[in-house]
Amino acid sequence: MKIFVLIILFLIYIKNCNGKKNFIPAEKNHYVNYTNDVVFNKVAGELNNKVKVFCIFLTTPKNKNTRVIHQKKTWIKRCNAYIYASGKEDRSLPAIKAYKDDHYRFSYAKMSTVFKYVYKNYIDQYDWFLKIDCDTYVVMENLRMLLLNKNPNEHYYSGFQFNLDGWKDKNFHYHHGGSGYVMSKKTLSLLVTKGLGNKKYCRIKDHGFEDLEIGMCLYNLKVKINDGRDKNGKILYLPIDLNSALTPFYNKKRDYYLSERSIFKYPNGIEAMSKYPIAFHKVNGETMYMLEYLIYHLNVAGLRNPMLIPDNEDVDKESQLIMEKISYYSSNFYKN
Repeated sequence: MKIFVLIILFLIYIKNCNGKKNFIPAEKNHYVNYTNDVVFNKVAGELNNKVKVFCIFLTTPKNKNTRVIHQKKTWIKRCNAYIYASGKEDRSLPAIKAYKDDHYRFSYAKMSTVFKYVYKNYIDQYDWFLKIDCDTYVVMENLRMLLLNKNPNEHYYSGFQFNLDGWKDKNFHYHHGGSGYVMSKKTLSLLVTKGLGNKKYCRIKDHGFEDLEIGMCLYNLKVKINDGRDKNGKILYLPIDLNSALTPFYNKKRDYYLSERSIFKYPNGIEAMSKYPIAFHKVNGETMYMLEYLIYHLNVAGLRNPMLIPDNEDVDKESQLIMEKISYYSSNFYKN
């Protein structure tokens, strides 16, 4: 009898060891100062603690050195935690093997797997879950500002709204997966526990475009799609490359994504973009560093953040103070 008990305990031990061996932990970040603005660093740190965002990436092994590494060296440090869904396990990223085939037509299977994985292991540790691609740059402070006064225990599903041309139900819209969509804890929980694997709400298949299929699941689950624009109707999540979006004249790519497929129509050029954008899609590795510099390190003499401009300020007095500071910098900032 004792031998039998020992054998059972040994088998349980082996099972637990194998379970731990196969488990790929998400990368957890602790906020560190990354600008010379000590006040901003403190504010960003507080936002980081108040709005806990788990980032979930869709990728393939071939994109590790051309995309993923550059994300990791720039903005991903501002996610509270993150993991990649790939066709191959890679603990250095970290990435789980989410499906046997890496073609985009199987992205639905990959995201279904990683959503279940994240729900099982992390749903109680984070409030918000952001799905993005490995060629997307996200301004996490702007995302956290969007989410700051929202309740993660209520349904929320936000991104860039797409229509499905020719679809019989004209009320159906979904969020573009490349520029990302964010779900509350409650929405991800419902998707995993009631939707995925249940043909009443989600299609039971491996192939399919993940953003469309997840959008259909949530629509069938009666989750309201949130308007992913700012109060002025401008773009927060950009599904195309920034160059095409900012072009002030006709551009075929821009017209397709921001007019034909978009629920909302946008003007050409800069006027389409929000002052506090969240996500930029179609960003190559080199451009990740450019955005990092432009957003967090570049300054324009005298230009202030609109959020920090007081109402009814004394314009003459304030402009004089700024001119004095510019004059000081003019004398001390340059070598000659």
